[in-house]
Amino acid sequence: MMEKQLGVSDVPAGLLLNRYSGDLDVRICDPANPRPDAPIRRAPANVNQRVATQPERLHFDASNVKSAASAQKNRGARVPKSKEGHEEDRVALIRAPREKTNRGKNPNSRRYIRGVLHTHPWSLRIGAIFSLLLLVNLPLAIISAFLLLISRENPGTLSWVPEWILAFPIALPLIGLCYLFWGFSGKCRICTQKLFVHKGALKHEKAHRLPGLGYVVPLCFHLLLFNWFRCSSCGTPVRLKK
Repeated sequence: MMEKQLGVSDVPAGLLLNRYSGDLDVRICDPANPRPDAPIRRAPANVNQRVATQPERLHFDASNVKSAASAQKNRGARVPKSKEGHEEDRVALIRAPREKTNRGKNPNSRRYIRGVLHTHPWSLRIGAIFSLLLLVNLPLAIISAFLLLISRENPGTLSWVPEWILAFPIALPLIGLCYLFWGFSGKCRICTQKLFVHKGALKHEKAHRLPGLGYVVPLCFHLLLFNWFRCSSCGTPVRLKK
């Protein structure tokens, strides 16, 4: 303003942008003097020139083709995988047991371990033990509690009832809790049906069964004695040993 010899009254008052109506034209630089740091726009390249600079497509070379005989020869030259590493593979152990597990056993006997490996073998073993204990302790607890009650009312008639049978009713809640934790949650790896729970559904024709005992008790004994069992629902063999 000093160079142009302008006074304050010569400067026009500007309008606020929020009060301006219509199209707004803002100039940030002088078109005659472009900024030196601004990038220079390049002219678009010629389309024909870009097509000409593209590399040519590679043609099929028949000399690079190998015969089937040479490929079979190279395949036979591969180093075979070790059998021990295959046995220790996780997928292989899930499908079939180790060779030393059934070494010297008759494939038709019950001691021959077969089936798919279960993910929680010790949980099933503990569940089978407490399932058997519950089936045995429940009637004993009821009978012993009844005998103790009568012996207290008539001490002369049932004086032969020992007091140590009180252990059966006392142990019943503890065994019941263990059964709910391990036995009730025991499931088949394939069909996820409960193994130690009595159900009225149809069972598989190959399921473990004894007349008068049903399916749960034979399954528990077979599981604990031979480390494998057949699911009562789907009939799939499941093993508990690698």
